[in-house]
Amino acid sequence: MTVDEIVLCPSCGTKNRISSGKSGVAKCGRCGNVLTPTFHETKERSGQSRRPRSVAISEIMQIVLAAEPFTRVDYGSVVSIVGTSLFFGVAVAIILQATRRRRNWARNWLGGLAVLALLFPVYLFVTGGADYIFLRATVGIVLNFIAVALLFTPSADKWFPQMDEDRRG
Repeated sequence: MTVDEIVLCPSCGTKNRISSGKSGVAKCGRCGNVLTPTFHETKERSGQSRRPRSVAISEIMQIVLAAEPFTRVDYGSVVSIVGTSLFFGVAVAIILQATRRRRNWARNWLGGLAVLALLFPVYLFVTGGADYIFLRATVGIVLNFIAVALLFTPSADKWFPQMDEDRRG
């Protein structure tokens, strides 16, 4: 009995089905790149992904936090609605690149932004920002930092392809 594995091509991101009982070298059906399945690229027959729980929790937290500006949008202004929607769309696209497509560049980009965002509460404190704004911003930034930190746990590190395997990331 052969077991099928789904392997993502590291160069083009195409999903390829490989049978473990098949002899020879497996190549990507789109770009012809040689594929080497690893434990984190294998899917069970039931279709369940082996994505770490920390990555799934991070995805949910980040998308909820990215939607927060909709609580402050001026619904009477088309520019405000479109701008907030564009911000949300770009943020979710980058989050999903990291949490679903396993792109290291997206994970590192989110990590860099989270570290830079930690400077904002310091700026508000130094400039004497309003207490409510300071508290709200600090809570959101700390929660986002925790969500992004979940992408760098040991189980997530094993799930993300290594830099030499992922030419784009």
